[in-house]
Amino acid sequence: MSIFAKPGDPWGGQLQQASFRGIPFGVLNAEGEYGRKIALHEYPYRDMPWAEDLGRATRHKTITGFIVENDLVTGTTDVLVVVQAMIAAAEMPGPATLIHPTLGELSIALPPGGLKVRESFDAGRYFELTFTFVEAGETLFPTILLGQLLTPLFAIATKLAIARSFIQSILNIAKYGAAIDDEIKFTTGVMLDGILSKGNDATSLSNQLSTLPGDNGRYVSGANVGLSSTATIETLSAQGAAARSQMVAQSAAVTAAVADPTTYAANAQVLIETLRASIASAATQITLLTSLATLTPNPIVDSSTIGVQRVIAQQTVVMIFQQFVLVEIALAAAAYQPTSYDDAVSVRDTVTGLLEAQILIQADAGNDDVMQAFSDLRKAVVDDLTASGGSLSVMEQFQFQESLPSLYLANRIYADVNRETELVVQADPIHPAFMPRAFRALAN
Repeated sequence: MSIFAKPGDPWGGQLQQASFRGIPFGVLNAEGEYGRKIALHEYPYRDMPWAEDLGRATRHKTITGFIVENDLVTGTTDVLVVVQAMIAAAEMPGPATLIHPTLGELSIALPPGGLKVRESFDAGRYFELTFTFVEAGETLFPTILLGQLLTPLFAIATKLAIARSFIQSILNIAKYGAAIDDEIKFTTGVMLDGILSKGNDATSLSNQLSTLPGDNGRYVSGANVGLSSTATIETLSAQGAAARSQMVAQSAAVTAAVADPTTYAANAQVLIETLRASIASAATQITLLTSLATLTPNPIVDSSTIGVQRVIAQQTVVMIFQQFVLVEIALAAAAYQPTSYDDAVSVRDTVTGLLEAQILIQADAGNDDVMQAFSDLRKAVVDDLTASGGSLSVMEQFQFQESLPSLYLANRIYADVNRETELVVQADPIHPAFMPRAFRALAN
């Protein structure tokens, strides 16, 4: 939080965790400038001026803070990633939200040079930050462009909040000893087995065929495919094998870190990121990762004191994997290219439904930081899908008297035979020469 807080001091409990656009940092000192806007009028032959009050002056504030790697308070793991995210946040358009330790949530504007980042060869993985800012004034409603730019940033902030919550939960129950350690190891094994199984599915050749160039049929085509113009069966097979090896190695790193919650959280995050990166398209990413969002071992039934703590340990381990999966689903949704307005709405409703369920869980548990992080992430996803799908054509029901060839229908509906392939994907006929008499397709 800051150096102001002293252990056991009630003052420290009143301070809020400092953060900028959801990215937390430690505070060394803070200062502000306050006053009134004054127009000073001086007159000939009068000793005293007239100070005309023009209202409250703009408040200027300066905060000096820091980011350090493996910080248990902020949950920072890779300090270089956080610094780059902080710089990106400072360069985002529009007002920003900054949490001040004593003043709380502020809407601010950063002038040129408003964020200074200082690093030193003798400081190691420690960066010093200086924020110089002014209040932003009236709230500006976020634009679609702003949502697109902020989606990855909110994902980083959410991952940091997840890691902080996990570390604190594990530290709270660690005092119960070997039974808790065993439960963490067992639950970790169950979760990793499920994740690796899904990774094998994701890197299978059948799932990767959609990246082959050319028209390979509707069963391996659709939205978000054709990502590579040079892929071959051989290269795809080699990429799948490499991705599986990488996930196995990262899974082993998670298992090896069960006694270190900070390293455990960092390795779990990388594992889920690796899983998403191994999946060919955003559409497939959403489908496969969604099935992991509810992955959980059999619940523990034990009302003893140790049993209750084992339940907490199990839920904590399950939660960190599920939450990281949800963040990757949100990132996949932001990258998704919908085929129609209806498609964008469908993906939006699916993803926001998953995020809203997590928001409720965290709200009920009193984890305000994680709840707010997921709320911000959900808003960014909605804005992003609105931007990518808001201007697309809607789906319309078409009805014909007889079964007709797809080429004829593409020319009749769109006056463009080149759209025959997309029409086949949408109508899904037994054979393109015999299209259904009734089907839904793009209106124009």
